[in-house]
Amino acid sequence: MSCLSKNVWTMPRIYPGSILTLENIFSSVVLTLVFYVIIFNAIQSSEAQIQTPPEIVRIELGASVPNLQSSVLASYEPDILPTNTSAPGLPVGTTVIWINEDESFHTVTSGSYFKGPTPNFDSGLLPPKFDWNYTFNAPGEYDYYCTIHPYMDGSVRIEIPNQNQSVTES
Repeated sequence: MSCLSKNVWTMPRIYPGSILTLENIFSSVVLTLVFYVIIFNAIQSSEAQIQTPPEIVRIELGASVPNLQSSVLASYEPDILPTNTSAPGLPVGTTVIWINEDESFHTVTSGSYFKGPTPNFDSGLLPPKFDWNYTFNAPGEYDYYCTIHPYMDGSVRIEIPNQNQSVTES
């Protein structure tokens, strides 16, 4: 029912005087649907990327009021991603979600207190019980801190995974 012309499949044409049957109509509809399904799947598979689950960083309750009696200050938890510092970095395309569990406003600002902010990312003021996320689309070591509470800092290491290296969840 279809014609092969110049290596391209075309739909059958109905000419005046040709017999219009349900079989002709059905085959035309089926071929059209098959064509669109094949094209749609090809487009979807070419755009598919390996999606990694988001990493979660909590801004701990009490982070805005440091306990000076303790050697450990409440801060970002975990403060270093990946948490296993000897592991490869997180893959490019990883999204990190910072959740403010504290009762105070905070920021997640790229850079450091001593060197100042960098233009990579900035959450702005993050209200209590809100979250903010950022997707890392380039490899690198990304330091960040809270501009309101500069003793709060953290780091995210992003790498392009080797093809032989398996990506593991942390």
